[in-house]
Amino acid sequence: MKEKPVLPLLVSMALPNVISMLVNSLYNIVDSLFVARISEDAMTALSLVFPIQNFANAIAIGGYGSVFWMWLIALVGGATAFVESTLAQIYKKRSAKGGSYGGPSYYIQAALGSRSLGIIFAIALITTTMAMRAKTKPGRIS
Repeated sequence: MKEKPVLPLLVSMALPNVISMLVNSLYNIVDSLFVARISEDAMTALSLVFPIQNFANAIAIGGYGSVFWMWLIALVGGATAFVESTLAQIYKKRSAKGGSYGGPSYYIQAALGSRSLGIIFAIALITTTMAMRAKTKPGRIS
């Protein structure tokens, strides 16, 4: 391992995981489409099973220590959401009609004073949203 270049080594280790995640996502999408034809109740049951399945897979693959990392990521995610909400309230703008508008790209521009960073963030957000649309399950939207 120490003698190979980093990029080929990284690709050889990551590629099986990427393919596995892609196959799992495609399976879930196809499964959701077929179950959605049966009934809305079946789709609701399926949308409840997928998170439990993912949790069971994490325990089976990562052991009980994975629960600690799930909690840690949940705390970091909650703290991030709190900070984002606070910044959005501080830097929101008022429209002429009395409404308010803003968001991450606005407060990145206002707080950091960099319009280019706000534009880069907005483009990255749009790109990732479009990429993740394929993973959205119809039963979880309601």
